[in-house]
Amino acid sequence: RLLRGLEGTTLLGLPNNRGFLLDILRHEGFADGSATTAFIPDHFPNPQRPRPDVATRALAAVLLYRHSAQARDGWRSASPFAVAIDLRFGEEECLCRVMPAANGYRVVLAEEEAVELELLAIGDGRLRYRCGGVVQGADYAFDCGDLHLDLGASSHHFLEFTPELAAAKERDSDGRLAAPMAGRIVAVRAQAGETVSKGQVLVILEAMKMEHEIKAPADGVIEAIPVAEGDQVEPRQMLAVVAAAEVDAAE
Repeated sequence: RLLRGLEGTTLLGLPNNRGFLLDILRHEGFADGSATTAFIPDHFPNPQRPRPDVATRALAAVLLYRHSAQARDGWRSASPFAVAIDLRFGEEECLCRVMPAANGYRVVLAEEEAVELELLAIGDGRLRYRCGGVVQGADYAFDCGDLHLDLGASSHHFLEFTPELAAAKERDSDGRLAAPMAGRIVAVRAQAGETVSKGQVLVILEAMKMEHEIKAPADGVIEAIPVAEGDQVEPRQMLAVVAAAEVDAAE
């Protein structure tokens, strides 16, 4: 009953570990009652948020494509030409090209083959789609342009990285890295005064049995890391401050 209850629960827009709990409940060692206090470290030593597969990324690209067209045009027939969608999820990005096809949409993902995706039904935050011959359902919601998808076994957060968003991010970024949610610091991999590179992992935060890597937003020097391994932190609590490296004007 617990498994069915979780499978039938939709959570959109909030960080959650429902997918991880489903993995636990479906595990043979848990279902047969043999699980001990060492079950998670034994069977899930390094849980990571699942990466969206090709079909999920294609679906996200199509929904963002439709959402952008509707916001811009009040929904008119989509352009017959391919439209580039700079898809972002987590720390990853994927440049997609979306265009209408005979039975839906044709989506080309970076360095991957094109896939055909057909929306069979959509409305009121629920949809059914066919991709690669497989029909699936999903719940979805938009929040200020961000897309939240719940596919039952996993949930994902996507956004379309536009020039306006890039400018705002550049303008607002001051090198301060805050905790995205409450959790425990399980590793600190840098110290004040250390030179770091963009994307370098500085702190690892564990929340809801999942690890979240806090990375340097740019090349620079660590000004402060006011947390230590084992600390409990609150949402938006400061974890690190990175002073961006100055660009030589002569370059």
